Amino acid sequence: MKFLLLLSLFLIFQFSYSVYGATDIWKMGNHFLEFTKDESQNILISKSCDNRKCDALKILKIISFKKINSSKLEGGKNPGSILCTDIAGAQIIYLRDLNGNDNSFCQFKDQSMVSASTLSTFARKNDEK
Repeated sequence: MKFLLLLSLFLIFQFSYSVYGATDIWKMGNHFLEFTKDESQNILISKSCDNRKCDALKILKIISFKKINSSKLEGGKNPGSILCTDIAGAQIIYLRDLNGNDNSFCQFKDQSMVSASTLSTFARKNDEK
């Protein structure tokens, strides 16, 4: 009986977890970092933000291209990087996934991170409001 209860709880947890996104592993040197990934919403954010209010999650609510001088985006610059450094006051770091793909992330003072492309996506969405 206990086995069935545990199995049921495990299956419920797995189903509910998949609704919110999958776990994605990225690394910096020999350090492995967990991220929550939800492709339908173009979110790649520190896994730790699932359990607490983090700086990366807070910035997604207010980030905007309207606060950037358009000349800063000229010349093929990464818009997410500009948003990160100029608007969010954070720093860009580069991580590699387990398949060898590189990506830029915005790292905040509380050490939470969000991908630069997620910042760009949310800035566009916020500007449309």
